[in-house]
Amino acid sequence: MFGELELENGEYTLAIPGVVLLPGTLDLSNDVGEIVEIHGNLVPGTPDTVQVTSVAQSDDRLKIGGSSRIGESIELRIESETSPLYYLVASLAQDMTPLDGLPLLSGTLFIELPVVTISGGLLTNNYEHIFPLPNNPALVGIDIWFQTALVNTEFVYINVVETTIQSS
Repeated sequence: MFGELELENGEYTLAIPGVVLLPGTLDLSNDVGEIVEIHGNLVPGTPDTVQVTSVAQSDDRLKIGGSSRIGESIELRIESETSPLYYLVASLAQDMTPLDGLPLLSGTLFIELPVVTISGGLLTNNYEHIFPLPNNPALVGIDIWFQTALVNTEFVYINVVETTIQSS
């Protein structure tokens, strides 16, 4: 699974979606604030806690910027120096579905199924997608979750980003 590593009150988590990480004997302190790839095992009885077996900083990432106000646009930026293809998907809710072990899939899907494919195609180091928000007050307060699958020999889902639509 991929995400931004945080440390708060002595507890390591992935910033979004808040997965608790138990490092065991691993030292995660040098990776706080970085996008990391975590491998580990779900702790039985706790759907959002992972016993970490390895961690590595990642250059593959999804970033969010722009404006979340109705009538304006969200900017989504995918960065990868190694993947030739990407798929950008969105959902209105978060979830946690580990994909390792499924054919052609890897990582963790942090958004709820079904997802909507926003964009997909060739990737040359980075891609920026402008996601316009309609000027409709009924959208205010809705959360949108975005995640990217990078494609080499399999689809690898990297970090998730989230925004809440705001009034203009």
